[in-house]
Amino acid sequence: RLYVLRGLHLTALDEDTNTSDAYLRVKLGNQIVSGVDHPIVTRNGEVDFCKRYDLKARLPGTSRLKIDVYDKDMLSFDDLIGTSIIQLEDRWFSEEWQGFGKQERKVAERKAKQSDAPNLNRGDLK
Repeated sequence: RLYVLRGLHLTALDEDTNTSDAYLRVKLGNQIVSGVDHPIVTRNGEVDFCKRYDLKARLPGTSRLKIDVYDKDMLSFDDLIGTSIIQLEDRWFSEEWQGFGKQERKVAERKAKQSDAPNLNRGDLK
């Protein structure tokens, strides 16, 4: 189960409005879930996604969880704002992450989204 709460400091790709119509595309193995039909307009580079994704994983096995954030465009192809990769297998076998599962309170983590340009952070996901 994956929760994506917020997008922070997202790069605005719609120059005329200085916003982005952000949506998520989540991929684990051959499972792909896209929110292209429900983009959310960013405000000051922030957006509340408040999304939950239930994906099936078998470990060891396919464990590369990819989260893309796109800007929806009406007249051209959608623009990729950035990508975050989570290696589920690394977490599953980590003693630290297993300890989090024993706590009542779940862990909120911020992941930087990277773009094609090296060393360019285009925002964070929480």
